[in-house]
Amino acid sequence: MTTRYEAYNEMTFEAYCKTAISRSVLKERLRKAEQGKREQPLSIVTNAMLYGLSCEDTGIEQTEAACRTFYVRGVAVPVHGEKLGQALSYLMPRDREIVLSYFFLGLTVKKIAQQLRISQATVTRRRKAAVAKLRDLLGSIP
Repeated sequence: MTTRYEAYNEMTFEAYCKTAISRSVLKERLRKAEQGKREQPLSIVTNAMLYGLSCEDTGIEQTEAACRTFYVRGVAVPVHGEKLGQALSYLMPRDREIVLSYFFLGLTVKKIAQQLRISQATVTRRRKAAVAKLRDLLGSIP
């Protein structure tokens, strides 16, 4: 047999547990509602927003307008940095082709030399000179 005191304790404990559970459920629902206000459904995300998320440098939002496209042997090479694109446009066409092929297309010096029909030493020398000129140009472009 349970005493009145024990029965009272059991009822109080049950009431406490029910209140605690209902409060935690309510708190979780409110947290999810706040999270839902902050988040956007995937269906309203535009292509421009996805493009901004997929960029390697997430600190800078890049737009299509800031993209400059160069063509190397029929291959389009997009350059997303506005200053870099402007500096590349100041290079001589052959030097620009070497820099874009090496850094953007990932071709080896040997492959570039074969395509341009020049020696590997010439490719290396012109690439180093072009990179030095790019550094100077990037420092002077406001």
